Amino acid sequence: MNDLEQYGHRQNLEIQGVAMNDDQETRQELEMKVLSVLQHVDESIDKDDIDVMHRRGPRKNKETQKQYMPPSIIVRFISRKKRNALFKARKNLKDAKFDFLSSKGVFLNDNLTPKNRQLLFHANKKRKDNQWKYLWTSNGRIFARKSDNGSAIQIKNECDIQKIK
Repeated sequence: MNDLEQYGHRQNLEIQGVAMNDDQETRQELEMKVLSVLQHVDESIDKDDIDVMHRRGPRKNKETQKQYMPPSIIVRFISRKKRNALFKARKNLKDAKFDFLSSKGVFLNDNLTPKNRQLLFHANKKRKDNQWKYLWTSNGRIFARKSDNGSAIQIKNECDIQKIK
């Protein structure tokens, strides 16, 4: 079931680190921010390449209930080819400067299902604990590799996380 849900996300990217001016951000303001970020990665992007975009719900600290990060933005593209080209070129955002960024910078990520997001979180913790060098996603799949010369393993479930040792 999770694989089918993730398949439905294959044309989406998630943009993290774009601050909100206030709770009343207009559709036009959101579109302008998204296009600015995406055009920094690929100048040929325009609004006709995007099917729909929206913010996710706010991320809050469980204890204080205060928002600690601006809500990420889900962008669905008309073409998976365009989405994949942007994802591959996302390193162009590394030192990008925009007037609407949060303090941590802007990131372009796969749009993962809640289950895959949890797997990634737990795999990342295990990666750090066991000093593995790499953890990444590609087309909604999660991979880990211990070193530059090591072979990659795919993380599909909690049992696969135990392979990170």
